Amino acid sequence: MEHSFSISKKGYLPSEVDRYIERLELELHDYKSKESAISKSIIHSEMASQQIINDAHKEAENIRENAEEQLRQLQKKIKHMRMKLDTFQSSYNQLMHKYIITMNSNDFNDLYQSLDNINDTLTLKPKHKAVKDSEIIREENPSNVIDMNYEKVSHQY
Repeated sequence: MEHSFSISKKGYLPSEVDRYIERLELELHDYKSKESAISKSIIHSEMASQQIINDAHKEAENIRENAEEQLRQLQKKIKHMRMKLDTFQSSYNQLMHKYIITMNSNDFNDLYQSLDNINDTLTLKPKHKAVKDSEIIREENPSNVIDMNYEKVSHQY
């Protein structure tokens, strides 16, 4: 800041110099106050940013821990499902083995033969043909033929 002083016998007028020094001291005080406020703001900002960083680290740690716990739970469920699947597979294999042992090709051939015999006996008999009393066919109820023939065949086996 530029300022000029009036010249007196012994130099500058002391009153002007004193007023100027007072004004400079006020401006200096004002600048120091502003500097102090800026320094406090910077310190406060640094502390706030550090708190934000710390909170973010804590939150990240919590998220990581939760994710790890969820992962452990999923792994536990997968292990449990594998055990259930192994149990099912074992039961299925045992059941299939049981049926494979009990049902051989001769059994199937016998079943096919029985079905063929049943099918052969399930034919409608002509009205004019002489039939036994137990084999009388009534036109109004054709299911009697099936019932009678089924009973006949089932007694054979």
